[in-house]
Amino acid sequence: MANSRPFVPGFMKKIDRFLLLNQPTAWSMRTHLVLFFGACFAAVLTLLCTLLYADARQYSGVEIMTGFVIVIAAVGLIFWLIYLLRFNVFKRYGEWKTGDGLKIFFLLLINVSVFIAIPFIPAVTESFMAGRQFSDKELVSDINEINTDITALEYKPDAKPWRKIGLVIASYTSNAIDGELANGTIKDDSVSYQNRKYPITPNDLQARIDAGDSIVSDQKDHYILYQSPAFNYLSLYDLNNGDNRILFNKDIFSAARAKLKKEDRQAIAQHLKDLQAKYKSPQSDYYNGYDSGAANEEYYTIENRYNVYAMQGTMEMILRKKNYWSGASSWALRVLYYCTLFFTLLIFIFRHTTVKTFFLTALTAIVLAIITGLFVAIADARETGIFMIMVIYFLIFTLISLSIFNAPVRSLWRGISLNLFMFALPVMPLIVTAYYWFTNKRGYIEGNTYATVEMRDRYFLYSEIAGFVLLVILIEPLFRRLYRAWYASPEE
Repeated sequence: MANSRPFVPGFMKKIDRFLLLNQPTAWSMRTHLVLFFGACFAAVLTLLCTLLYADARQYSGVEIMTGFVIVIAAVGLIFWLIYLLRFNVFKRYGEWKTGDGLKIFFLLLINVSVFIAIPFIPAVTESFMAGRQFSDKELVSDINEINTDITALEYKPDAKPWRKIGLVIASYTSNAIDGELANGTIKDDSVSYQNRKYPITPNDLQARIDAGDSIVSDQKDHYILYQSPAFNYLSLYDLNNGDNRILFNKDIFSAARAKLKKEDRQAIAQHLKDLQAKYKSPQSDYYNGYDSGAANEEYYTIENRYNVYAMQGTMEMILRKKNYWSGASSWALRVLYYCTLFFTLLIFIFRHTTVKTFFLTALTAIVLAIITGLFVAIADARETGIFMIMVIYFLIFTLISLSIFNAPVRSLWRGISLNLFMFALPVMPLIVTAYYWFTNKRGYIEGNTYATVEMRDRYFLYSEIAGFVLLVILIEPLFRRLYRAWYASPEE
């Protein structure tokens, strides 16, 4: 026995033998071996990905690595299934203790989750390494410094005039404008003026003050709005949250003028060169630095002269890696949950039914999906119609499955209904909730507000949890008895 499995260490062989002699049902699941080899492979894979994705500025090709890991996980899943199907207490009419059905389900769930979770390791490791190398605060600070340095190096009093727009208040109110905001105006030496006046209400004036770069009142009922030229050459708007704020045009202009008073252009150019080198991708070969002679080239824009596009691309890639799971954590968990639940139910059903019934169940599900799809297309059914059809199917499967208790023989169509009944049960609360939501016309985009969408997602999450809990509760008192009664009955 020691030489039969050379890759299994001694302590795992002792655990294996103990389970075989004392817990044959748990031993047949091979969960101890799946966890051991899964943990070893995950540790090696994590270490490899840590080395490969150490530089967040570099294009990683994590999708290729993920695909490769999926193939390895699929091979491991197949090997586990081969060993799993060699011994089945249920089909051999062995001793079936109370709670064995629930124990088998959770052991299957653990095993399958290992194979499903491992392919997530490359993307998770890449995101972790990017977050460790660059913080949001650091990115915001560097973006502001880059924009300030470029604006300072390109600053000329008459290079980019501020835009001037006249606003006429419709009905004068003495409190319509905040004097502090009006007096805190940034003025430049050269201002372009559009000889146009736009009417505005007193209620909208404060909003224009808050949104505008500068505003002054030159006479009663008349205000002048100054709009700064565009100085935000580099920007990542996903970083604008909380204290992490990317400076806007007016703030960049003020910071650049202040910087010119403290530092000379050579020091500013060297600082910008250091920032360019910091965000230079290893795959990129662009020039880092300030070239004053290039400014005379007509085709040379500021963005090209300072390699803004290259730095923008590098920062966007860093931010994508960092935030890959922040906005996608919900769908990632749902992918993990539904894939794990899907394969767990397939294996559980296969172990509790005949091979013929199992594959005919899959064929029945496919045929029903095709027929339902054709009916929906011809009848132009909406979401509510699709959900109602699913509910009707589920009720039919439930009634047929419950008839097994009084059935004299093991019929094929009862076994198929039982399999589909168990497979559909975890998602039925979600389908019913979705039917209720769309019936009350709160599922359409045009009626959604942020609060409504948040409430809908919360209801859907509660429904998913309720579906899983309902499945777990019914495994022992209902499904265990149904499968036992159906499999023990004489065939037709």
